[in-house]
Amino acid sequence: MNWEKIVEERVKKEMEANRDRLLSHDFDHVKRVQKIALHIAEHEGGDREIVSIASLLHDIVTKRTNSMGKLLPPGVHARTCAERADKILMDLGYPDEKRIKVVKIITEHEWSQDIDRDLESQILYEADKLDGVGYFGALRHSYAAGEIGIPLIENIRHHLSALEEIRKRYRTETGKKMYESMLGPHLEIFKKALEEVNAL
Repeated sequence: MNWEKIVEERVKKEMEANRDRLLSHDFDHVKRVQKIALHIAEHEGGDREIVSIASLLHDIVTKRTNSMGKLLPPGVHARTCAERADKILMDLGYPDEKRIKVVKIITEHEWSQDIDRDLESQILYEADKLDGVGYFGALRHSYAAGEIGIPLIENIRHHLSALEEIRKRYRTETGKKMYESMLGPHLEIFKKALEEVNAL
């Protein structure tokens, strides 16, 4: 049974039906994270299927809220997505042992969680964050901040101060190399934007 294809079809259907979802965390984001995660797993090891399915389900629940400019408390997004993923996998008949593993990985994927992760969990964490760096990542990060009402300049300044902390949480060699290769262009965009604004 091709579980990855079955889960992918379900995720796509649910995300398309959720008209209140954050567009920065859409199905295209999910597929990019899956691709990055599988690339890391190819070099670092880990259970390919578990990594793939956790990637597909990691942002299954996102919603624009009225609390504009405020982030959810740490862990809430991951926990909400994990709970929905658990229900979906049970509904599909996914094997219990694997389902429990996938749900645990999703619970641990938020950037604000500075915790010890097993390999598959670390791979999803790194892949998810890698979709937020580089040229495209800079655009996506700014778009995401706008969706929840964070002022652009405030977001850029906070983000620049957080990048070093994010860097410390990369633990696979493949993820570290990818992050470092994408960080230069990412920093350039934000720093030049601030320089331009400050020069006015």
